[in-house]
Amino acid sequence: GGITAFSSAVDQASIAVNAVNDAPTIIGVTNRTLAENADAQALAEEALTASDWITVSGPTDVASDASGNLYVTQAAPNKVSKYSSSGSAIDTDFIISLSSPGGMAVDASGNLFVAEYSANKVSQYSSSGSAINADFITNVSGPGGVAVDASGNLFVTEFEGGKVSQYSPDGSVLNADFITGLSNPSGVAVDASGNLYVTQSRG
Repeated sequence: GGITAFSSAVDQASIAVNAVNDAPTIIGVTNRTLAENADAQALAEEALTASDWITVSGPTDVASDASGNLYVTQAAPNKVSKYSSSGSAIDTDFIISLSSPGGMAVDASGNLFVAEYSANKVSQYSSSGSAINADFITNVSGPGGVAVDASGNLFVTEFEGGKVSQYSPDGSVLNADFITGLSNPSGVAVDASGNLYVTQSRG
């Protein structure tokens, strides 16, 4: 697949693919607010001005499941919160006791994969929030973002390694250097055609 990189003008930025039109959507993460901006160029050039959607503490990423529920990783309280598609809280302690959670993805079965930056790993959880494998992928150099394609393969950005690594649905390494030469990659998303979109903090 191809790669498109965006720079971020906000504190942090993750990226997701809109299930309706299969287009990449930048999710701007300011200090306490999540907001959407489908125009990546505008986000890169000007300050985020969208209205508050969900206000939480230390948000780092957001993902959604097949039912439209939203999951938000929060680095400061080290947890994942769950919200309805309208933004109403379902469980603000859906997954707790994480180690600097960053990127997150949900597969077709509703399982969650959470990048734990400080622990250099990706953990796997069920749709109910129960741990399936707390060490699903290990020895990752500063995992930032996680994406899952239609076949269940995972793509993990390595912030400190400047690359994207590819893993099979069971967590085995497929290509540790799937994309290299990136500048502090953070968010990653994959569309229906298998194209990857990666946000870079610099470059």
